[in-house]
Amino acid sequence: MTSNIERIRAAETVIPQLQDQLKTLREEALADDGQVDAEERVDIDRVADKLSSVMQAVATALQDWTANKAAYDVLRSGLETRIKDVAANTLPDLDQDKRAIAQLVAGLDQVAGAEDYAAALELCHKLETYLDSFESEVESARLDAMPPEQLAAQDLTQCDLDTLFTEDYMTDLADTHFPGEGTEKLADLMTEIENGVSGERRAEVMAALSEIHEGSPTAGEFDADYTRFLVLRKQQDAIGDKNNCGDMEKLDEDKHPDFRGSRSQLMFGKVVGDAFDIHEIFAALLSPTGGLIGAGNQFVGDIDSPHWDAENPISLHGTVHDAAGYLKSFHEQGPGYNYRDNFFEGLATDAIECLPPDWQAELLPYTGQLSGGGYWIWETGGEFTQAKLDEVALALEEGLTDARDDAAKEAARMLGEVEKAKQEMIKTADQARKDAEAGLDQARREVETRVQQAERDLRDLADQAEAEVMGACDAAQQAAESVGRSAVEQYEEAAAEFENMTQDACDTLDAIADFIWS
Repeated sequence: MTSNIERIRAAETVIPQLQDQLKTLREEALADDGQVDAEERVDIDRVADKLSSVMQAVATALQDWTANKAAYDVLRSGLETRIKDVAANTLPDLDQDKRAIAQLVAGLDQVAGAEDYAAALELCHKLETYLDSFESEVESARLDAMPPEQLAAQDLTQCDLDTLFTEDYMTDLADTHFPGEGTEKLADLMTEIENGVSGERRAEVMAALSEIHEGSPTAGEFDADYTRFLVLRKQQDAIGDKNNCGDMEKLDEDKHPDFRGSRSQLMFGKVVGDAFDIHEIFAALLSPTGGLIGAGNQFVGDIDSPHWDAENPISLHGTVHDAAGYLKSFHEQGPGYNYRDNFFEGLATDAIECLPPDWQAELLPYTGQLSGGGYWIWETGGEFTQAKLDEVALALEEGLTDARDDAAKEAARMLGEVEKAKQEMIKTADQARKDAEAGLDQARREVETRVQQAERDLRDLADQAEAEVMGACDAAQQAAESVGRSAVEQYEEAAAEFENMTQDACDTLDAIADFIWS
């Protein structure tokens, strides 16, 4: 139920009605025989349950409404002076912010007038955020107007820096992740911010950052932090010049293409950002190489700084060591590189601080290395090593799984090839069978044709032989009947001719028989 008092009061009017209805049902049930039967009991229980539910809801809503009203009254009374200060501000660059706050106050008054204190309390928190951003802008404008010497003397930190280097804080830091970390979009926005944004593009960049963070912080809050970032960068330049720290080294993206917007860079930004109460994105850009192992872009000499996993104990040490050293060197705040407050390294720090400024800038980063690195190795080294072993085991298991999958796929492929070859062989055999049958049919037809031709040739030869034999007989007969020849001569000549013709016929018949058998 809503905490709007008008609705609560409307619900309260239902209670007497339900009470009267319940009383009537009970009286009617007892009027007949002085007893309540089962059907009447159902009606009575239904109304009684409804009455109890409404009374409970009204009581809860009234309790919430009372608590919200009390919280609103306290919060709103604390904002009144701040609202008046906004109205009295005359900075022209903040006119748009002033109008937005005035509109929010008007809407808040309307909701509070309706006694909807749940909604009023929510708007009050929103107003408080707007006022924080406005006041930050006002303060940044005041600081920005200071000459460098005066700005260098200001303490711009917003918390007790000792709390940033406690074991609890650093343990939480090691587990922290950031929206957009490691993405190309965030890296591109950070590059653009480092180079400076203004006008409409500034508003677009702040809106893009808010989108990456799903609306919290708002674009307005990012914009206020950007204004303070510019002031901090001016202070860093002023103090850096005084301490002979030189110009802030920019990130060499050719050597470290994946570091911009990485988790390590944003972890460095979180420590510095918590110190100045600005977002880690802007804080990281105060020292773009913060979080890399080594001095700036280099590890030692000409060796490039390695970019290890953010969970690596040496990386964690490098992140905090850089943040502590940056705060001390460029803002003269915090414990400095000896962030673990080691006694012996403290002696070394004291000795180095007695040297000329340019020597200090060169030697101070070497302090705090043993105690800081030892702390992180002791605290997180085992977990990091175990995590890496788990990653290796997981990678091995995934590799074995992939290998098994690949083997199964290869086996399936080979079975498919075998089946395909089998089908091809079956198809080839079927075709061969068909071809063989077709060849046999053709051969059969050829043989039949040749046999038929042989039969015709045989008949022709037989007819020819018969004709020759008959001719020989006729000749013999004619010879016998011839008159005027010598009977013996005629007979011998006819007999010889008959014998020759008979032999020729036999040879012809033998040739026909050989052909048939062949």
